[in-house]
Amino acid sequence: CLWLCLICTSVECLPEFHVSSRDQDDTVSDAVTVTINYMLDNSLNTENKERVEAWLSWVTYKAMFDLQYFFGFTLYLKYTTTYLENQGDLKSDIQPYEDPYLQPEEAISTLADYYRDRKHSDIVCLVTKKTLNDGSLVRNGYGYSDKRPICKDVLPILLVYAPGHEAYSSHMLVTMIMDSIHLGDGQHVFNLPSDKQTKVMDLLSKCKNGHEEGSTPITPSKPVSPPLPPVPPSEPELPVPPPQPPTGPEQPEVPQVPPQAPPIPGPPVPPEPPAAVPTTETPLPDYC
Repeated sequence: CLWLCLICTSVECLPEFHVSSRDQDDTVSDAVTVTINYMLDNSLNTENKERVEAWLSWVTYKAMFDLQYFFGFTLYLKYTTTYLENQGDLKSDIQPYEDPYLQPEEAISTLADYYRDRKHSDIVCLVTKKTLNDGSLVRNGYGYSDKRPICKDVLPILLVYAPGHEAYSSHMLVTMIMDSIHLGDGQHVFNLPSDKQTKVMDLLSKCKNGHEEGSTPITPSKPVSPPLPPVPPSEPELPVPPPQPPTGPEQPEVPQVPPQAPPIPGPPVPPEPPAAVPTTETPLPDYC
């Protein structure tokens, strides 16, 4: 039930990591430190740098809280961020195991061999966006470790950059760290009684707390939640059709009742004959 609760913690509900003033000194009896080198591979080159840094800070802070809650003592996870691109030999050594998937067992062995004779953090964590797949037991995993013992030599692990799944990624980191704690009695720390948890603190206090050349590990303060991705644009509105161009001068209104045609003129009327004018002369007799 404990681990189910830890997995289900959402980004918005990031718990408080309670550190007393006495705990701020790594030399006190109830605080130990483990250093982590988060090495980002080339698959993250296109990601927003601030988002990746916020994601790493959140995952680390949540892991510190969960480990403190489980063990009852403060475990500082001081980390630094490096880039595989700057490790020329290591980059070429891992390259054969990257396509089409990152082969976890081979990548872990390559990391261990590379840092065996070099300065290194207690944990070297290769962070990638590539799919973890060994063709058998590991398929699309969030992380991988071969459970090597911590604090004896470098502990190489793999962690997939999964924005939006910070709680599960943090749980994966906690699980890999706890799997590396070998107490020598065959008992896993998941089942360790609370009165025996000082054994874990004693073991972790033997870590060398080293770090790579040129890097300075930091302890995460409570980070802000990783920024949300940009909101996708809404459906575009239908464009307003442009006004139609004028087609010419407006036509005159057509009258509802067409006007009647003018009457066709007829032939001219002949003038009337003049009226007879009476005279006083006596008409001549007709002798015929």
